[in-house]
Amino acid sequence: MNKDLIRIKVISEKTGLSTATIRNYIKQKKLRAIKIGGNYYTTLEDYNKLILTFYANDIGLTLEQFKAGIIKLRQEEYAKRNVSENRC
Repeated sequence: MNKDLIRIKVISEKTGLSTATIRNYIKQKKLRAIKIGGNYYTTLEDYNKLILTFYANDIGLTLEQFKAGIIKLRQEEYAKRNVSENRC
């Protein structure tokens, strides 16, 4: 089996969400998944996107706004690091 696939039951255990809730996310197209032998699986990428969406929603942002904020913070940290390295 592909190592990048995660079983919905594992996501349930890691997040505390019920498998029914996760299946609802699949039906609502909030989470992409495939069904193999009666079990739903999603990719690590889609799982991470779901988690980031939860964090964004908790602070009232869209996923795109949340990602843009992270990128901006990383750029600022990188710029600060370069300034301090140039002073040495």
